[in-house]
Amino acid sequence: MPKTTPILGYPSIAAACRALSAEGLTPVEIGERVGRSPLYVNTVLNSAWHSIGHRKLTLPFKLSKALAKEGQARGLDVAELAVALLDTIAENDLFEALLGEAGGGHA
Repeated sequence: MPKTTPILGYPSIAAACRALSAEGLTPVEIGERVGRSPLYVNTVLNSAWHSIGHRKLTLPFKLSKALAKEGQARGLDVAELAVALLDTIAENDLFEALLGEAGGGHA
């Protein structure tokens, strides 16, 4: 995942998604503007919702610390980075590549 770069006058894709959503654009419209899928946009918008306390993501401290460092380098908080990683895994069907075959086999 490359470092976050400004897009459409916002410091990151996540910031652009949240701002464009606040302006009333749909996830499809936002996705077209930022070059991401509507699913990705929804994930970003949901992670923003989570970060304001409506839902909490609980991670082991060691994992949270590692994500914080990488997230900061990309302009994301821990929850945003965790959701982005999980979204990438799900969207690209990387489960087997990362975890091995379901049921105990290995890749």
